[in-house]
Formats: sequence, structure tokens, C-alpha cells
Amino acid sequence: MSLLEAMADRDRDALGAMVADGVVFNSPATAYEGREQVVDVLTIAGGVFQGLSASRGPVSIGPDETLTLIEAGVEGEPLNGFLLERTEGGRIAELTILLRPLGTLQTALRHIARGMAEGGGSDA
Repeated sequence: MSLLEAMADRDRDALGAMVADGVVFNSPATAYEGREQVVDVLTIAGGVFQGLSASRGPVSIGPDETLTLIEAGVEGEPLNGFLLERTEGGRIAELTILLRPLGTLQTALRHIARGMAEGGGSDA
């Protein structure tokens, strides 16, 4: 299972197994650190992004880095961008997601922030 599939399925167990203890997630809004926080935000994001999938890739861009072009929708509006993953010891140590267009991204970020405020990925 890929990271995007685990997000789309909102599979906390799979996400937790994929990321390192000290994982850093560089989102379009802020950086999240640590397995628990990153799994929470990825689980919530999986519920916000409709049809989250890879449009190209993953492509290896270094010994421990892959780049994947991604697409999704939020409230019926398209969103696209990329996911950069860096692994250490077989687990994701750092991931960066950049998305566009700004208006749709802002809508997604509001939903994710609300989900985090309501108790994280376990209840969202």
C-alpha cells in the first residue's frame, strides 16, 4: 500500500507503520513533527481530499527520495501538486506536499484545521 492509498483509506495503522518516529511533514500550511501528529493530519487530509491519487510517479529522484505528482478534489474543485518522500531505514522520515490552486488549498486547510481541533485523525 502506498502513502496516498493509506491516506485515501484513512488507514491510521498503515500510516503509522510507514512513517518513522521522528517524521517531519512539511504541509502547505505548517510543519508537523512526530508519528502521532503526522498520522493524525494525514488521516484527516485523506478524508478531505476526494479521489486522492497519483497522476505520475512515484519517480526516484535520489537514493532515498521519490517524487509523485498528485491530484484530488475538495468540494468539487480540482487540486494538484506533488508529494516528496524521503526515507530512512525503510520508513518515511520526511514528506513534503505542495498543492495548488490557492483557493482550493485554503478550503482544504480549513477542513483539516477543523478536524485537528475536533480531536485529530482518530475522530475525524
